[in-house]
Amino acid sequence: MAAAYRRTAKYAVEIREEGQNFVVVFTAKDGRDGNESEVADDVQSFFNDVLDEQLRQQLEQKTGRIRDLIVQHAFSPIDLRKEVRK
Repeated sequence: MAAAYRRTAKYAVEIREEGQNFVVVFTAKDGRDGNESEVADDVQSFFNDVLDEQLRQQLEQKTGRIRDLIVQHAFSPIDLRKEVRK
């Protein structure tokens, strides 16, 4: 969804599930009729963005809890008197 959203300035994007596959349809906005090379570049960028988003999800699953603990510790209250004495 995020990868498709990045294309919404130029295209209306439809995503539908067909069995175990997803079909993504890009329709040029404002009657644009991009040249074949431009459309091919946009599709290739979309595929790369899909891979990027998949990797982000995998990393989130593996390291999300660690990140949450670090943020929680970073924003936890501190005793400034103890910090000043160090």
